[in-house]
Amino acid sequence: MDRVTGAARSFPIFGQTLTVPESMDVFNSYRLIFQNIAFKLCDAAEGAYHANIRDLDSFLEHFIKIYDCMLNPVVKEAFNILIAEGVWTVNYEAFLEQHVADFHLAIDDYNAVIDRFNAAIEENQRKVSNMMGYVPNLTGGGFGLTGALKGIAKATAFNLVRDGIEASVLRNADVKPVQRVELYRQINPDVLLDHVFIDYWHVFLSLVWALIQNGQAIWWPTDQAYQQANNIFHNLTHPNFPQDRILAALLDVIRTDPYDAEYYKFMLSRFGYTDEVVAIKIILATIIYNSAGRLAAVQQGCSLGRRNVFLFA
Repeated sequence: MDRVTGAARSFPIFGQTLTVPESMDVFNSYRLIFQNIAFKLCDAAEGAYHANIRDLDSFLEHFIKIYDCMLNPVVKEAFNILIAEGVWTVNYEAFLEQHVADFHLAIDDYNAVIDRFNAAIEENQRKVSNMMGYVPNLTGGGFGLTGALKGIAKATAFNLVRDGIEASVLRNADVKPVQRVELYRQINPDVLLDHVFIDYWHVFLSLVWALIQNGQAIWWPTDQAYQQANNIFHNLTHPNFPQDRILAALLDVIRTDPYDAEYYKFMLSRFGYTDEVVAIKIILATIIYNSAGRLAAVQQGCSLGRRNVFLFA
């Protein structure tokens, strides 16, 4: 990948100008580059998902391996950029581990399935215990698969374990066939794969944050800036807001928080589908559908402590 450089951009609109600084242009360039990478890898993950997963057991056995297999190339792409940019104090394993710790929507979905699987096991054990007139201690009793599955999920994502889950462990677990069918029915592949896409795409945030921490001047969204922009935006519709100041205020909002869909919807409703509005939207906030027609890029708040970001694609 060629070195990413930015340039200040100006967009004239109804006699005023929206200026995008160089630091924001660099951020946006990484954002769009990794969006394209994430689309391709998510498409590959979707193909592997449908080829290998047909029921609950195959989901629990294969999903994390598929997720991890497609995550590694995008993380390696980001890590290669770090090395090229002179960031040599972080190794690949630490960078991957930090990313998975920060962005794990799909892993959370997987763990939720495990929790429901374990709940079914415990419920079945209770029914048996009630019939036999005693109640065993279920806490830490080895009935569930939290250790076997969640541990492997975490370790696999961190490149520490590659063995997967033995099918016999799943087959022998005390979950009835009808329960397995119902648990599998509750999985929404479209939502799950959207979360896979978001986890992959947000590797660019892990990359940009590492570059900033090592001295590069790249724009970064903050909680304070988001709240400021949101407050101004909601005041635009107040009846006492000066009508001749709405455009200037809206441009300030977009400069502060350029990735919120609502701001562009308001701009379109207020000023129409002009060439200027379209140009701004294409550069900063284009909605892109993948080959399956899934709206994979959505407004998404990602909690990173002081690194909270709100992105719209």
